[in-house]
Formats: sequence, C-alpha cells, structure tokens
Amino acid sequence: MRLAEMVEKSGVDYLIAHFPDFYGPCGEKTLLHHTLKKVVQNKRSQFIGDLNIPREYIFLPDGAKALVELALRDDTYHEHWNIPGAGVISGREIIQILREKLQYEKKVSVVTKSMIYFLGLFSPMMKEMVEMMYLVEEPVVLSGEKFEKRIGPLPKTPYEQGIIATVDFMKHQEEA
Repeated sequence: MRLAEMVEKSGVDYLIAHFPDFYGPCGEKTLLHHTLKKVVQNKRSQFIGDLNIPREYIFLPDGAKALVELALRDDTYHEHWNIPGAGVISGREIIQILREKLQYEKKVSVVTKSMIYFLGLFSPMMKEMVEMMYLVEEPVVLSGEKFEKRIGPLPKTPYEQGIIATVDFMKHQEEA
C-alpha cells in the first residue's frame, strides 16, 4: 500500500504537499546544496544532472510559508497540494548566477546517473539516489493553480535572490 493511501485511510487529519527540489538555508540534504557547498569553499564543484535541462527548485523559506499557510486553514485538509518554486532554471543558469554574483571561477563538473550508479555499489545512500535520478533527467514542474485560486499568491523568491541568500547563510555557517 502506498504511503499516501495509508495516511488517507488512517482517519487522521492530513494534508499532502508536493514540492520540487529544495534549496536554501539549512538545506544540507538537497541536491543543490552539494553544488553550493563547494562554491562557498571556493573549490571545484559538481552539479548533479544535465546542466542544460531546466528544473524546478523551491527556496526552503517559501516552501515553509506555503505549508504553514495550508496547515493553518481548516479547509485545506484531506487534500493534495502542489507547491511550485519560482519557475524553472537550468544548471548553467545557476552557475552563471554564481559566477556573476560571487565571482566564482572554478570548474563545475557534472555528476551523471552512471557515476551515481557506480557509487551505489559501495554506498546504500547513493544506491537510493539512482532511483531518484529520473527527476533530474525529465523534471516534473508543479502547478500551483489550485493553491493560488483557493489561498492566494504563492511565495516565490527569485532564483538569483534565493541562491545568494543561501550562499550567504552557508558562508556564515562556515565561519562560525
């Protein structure tokens, strides 16, 4: 039985929120954090997936605000909700922001599915990651139409602003 079906049959109040990949302060377990961490350290970095495929990410504070808004309303329970990010962005565009705003000049290499598959032979976490790689090969772009019709505008931090805020946070964490 799927987890969502178990929750729906449990008799407990619930709401199920679907998000794209997260990034932002305290997002240490996210795909983009892996890239940004090396940038903050001014080392060569890696980007997971094809640099040319536009993907959707959501800034953690935006996702949190949307989820809290849903949780505080009585009329949102027992439903599924899509919480999209601020549109799509390619890895190349992310790297361009890092280069322009932070004068980051190091090489950024690409981590492919086959590389992760190989690492999965030695690491259970990487083995699980292989199963999620479909999200970077053919990304899912969420529609927030239902949220916006019923609740109002979604919080959507522009990528440039969110990426710089994330890097600033990470720099402060490194210094502390």
